[in-house]
Amino acid sequence: MESKGEARLEFDEEDITEVYADAVNLETGFYGSTLTFGVFRRDRNPRGLARVRLSPQMMKVLCLLLRQQVMAYERDMAHIQIPETLKQSIGLEITEVY
Repeated sequence: MESKGEARLEFDEEDITEVYADAVNLETGFYGSTLTFGVFRRDRNPRGLARVRLSPQMMKVLCLLLRQQVMAYERDMAHIQIPETLKQSIGLEITEVY
C-alpha cells in the first residue's frame, strides 16, 4: 500500500529473490541491527532464509514505515489479531496503532 504523495524507490528487480517468512529474530547492537527471517518447521528449529543488516537510522525508518503500513491496512482492510500467548512469550507490549 502506498499513500499519495509518498516517495518510492524504484528498484531494478532483475535479481531480487522473494521469500516468505513466518519467523524472525532481531539482534541489536550499538552500530546496528540484524533481522534474520525464516519459516517455522514442525518439531525442528525454524529454517533460516535471509539475514538483513540495518543501520540504527534504517531500523528506525523501517519501524516507522511498517507502523504506517499496518495502520493503513487496519484502516482499509481489517484489524490484525496477535494471540495473547505470542505477545506474552516474547514479552511484547502492544499498543494499538490506529
